Amino acid sequence: MKYFEDNIIDGSDLHSLHDFIHKAAGVVESNIVFVLTHEPDEGRCADVEMCQSTYNVIAVCEAIIAAFPDDVAKKALANARGEMTKIKERRSEIDIILNLLFGGRR
Repeated sequence: MKYFEDNIIDGSDLHSLHDFIHKAAGVVESNIVFVLTHEPDEGRCADVEMCQSTYNVIAVCEAIIAAFPDDVAKKALANARGEMTKIKERRSEIDIILNLLFGGRR
């Protein structure tokens, strides 16, 4: 389950991956702010840039996962899926708490 079979940053050391994820996530954050603060415009390709920057983060995340043994990655994926299932099952409870704390949520 990979988006990038030929990931050019696979094999990078964790120090480099740390730098890559920091930079890539920063671009996504900036693009989110841009999309939220600008009106859609036919001459702008902000949506494509938003998705492309997100795929860049995914590439870094895949390289981070690839730095660990397959059994570790599979166990981590199973754990993450289990946590998502728990959150999904408790979504209505979480929505109530968030509404109380922050006055609503999209």
